[in-house]
Amino acid sequence: MFQIQITTNLVDYNDVMRVAVVETARNIRERSRKDIAGSMHNGGRWARGLETNIKKQENSYRIGVYLKPGFLHGFEYGMTSVGKPYLMLPLAPNKIKLRKFGGKLIMPKGKRVLIRPHDGRVMYVGVSSITNRQRFHLRTIAEDEAQKFPQRLVETAAHARKAAA
Repeated sequence: MFQIQITTNLVDYNDVMRVAVVETARNIRERSRKDIAGSMHNGGRWARGLETNIKKQENSYRIGVYLKPGFLHGFEYGMTSVGKPYLMLPLAPNKIKLRKFGGKLIMPKGKRVLIRPHDGRVMYVGVSSITNRQRFHLRTIAEDEAQKFPQRLVETAAHARKAAA
């Protein structure tokens, strides 16, 4: 979780400021969800876990960006997944997760593989860790939208003046 704080005098721009902040939060949410959806397998499912909320403070608004489930934060910076004792990875053409595999498997002594006993085929191989690269860039998107905020505020104020005239 991280936050972007924008501070200015709300008395002068109260309604205009609120509209600009809401638009900024919406842009952060939409761009971040697109980034997540396009960066990983089943990304659309994980993109729905990104939310933004706005809190009004004394002289500012705070846009909070939240990502659930928490393990997805590792894909924003890169991470290492560690097995205890091993991470069991399916070998092609097997695509079944280990916990859903219905047959009997054996692990020969001193080996890091799981073998199907009736035909001796290796189904899974064990590794001690996997390094996952950075897959999405949520903080960069939020900072970019924060840089656009002053221009968005000016455009919103101009639009409000046109509507009032």
